[in-house]
Amino acid sequence: MRSLFIDILQNTSHLEWACNLTSLVCVILAARNHVLTWFFGIVSCLLFTYFFMNAKLYAEAALQLFFIATSVWGWGHWSNQLNKPAAPIQTIPSKSVLLGILTAISIGILYAFGLQRFTDAVNPWIDSQILTLSMLAQWWLMQRKINTWSIWLVVNTLSVPLYISREFYVSSAFYSLYWVMAIVAYLNWRKRLSAQIL
Repeated sequence: MRSLFIDILQNTSHLEWACNLTSLVCVILAARNHVLTWFFGIVSCLLFTYFFMNAKLYAEAALQLFFIATSVWGWGHWSNQLNKPAAPIQTIPSKSVLLGILTAISIGILYAFGLQRFTDAVNPWIDSQILTLSMLAQWWLMQRKINTWSIWLVVNTLSVPLYISREFYVSSAFYSLYWVMAIVAYLNWRKRLSAQIL
């Protein structure tokens, strides 16, 4: 077991480590509702774009470009709040949550058809669902909607087996950690939401 662990560590590229460590900092800061989440998000996404293109996970590579654009917006939006009280955490009505999820899944299916037809993408079906559900979760994160964390749980659940199948064991370990962190973040945001209501 120890030799397997050492072998995984030795065979993990510096790029994969850099992607995941900067992403970890980003997630920790997001869970704490901190503005610097966006800076580390941009750095992580630039690294992951290159990483996923090489892995033929094209939907996730495209997702990084979306994340960069939204991180620039989020950084500016949250920075404007620095000398003001933080924008309130909000919830989304159940109907809107369902509509958002169904829309993301439907677009993911269409995107997967395109990847399967026109590229040599690896596992386009899961890859595409990770893309569209992550976009939804990121959109809600930017607006400080507490519902973002339940979608991140789904994204992480899909990502772990995909990365294992590609032998990205360090990435799968980090995404397992993000699964736990999404629960912690949800509880943290729920506590803040309750404090707002009181």
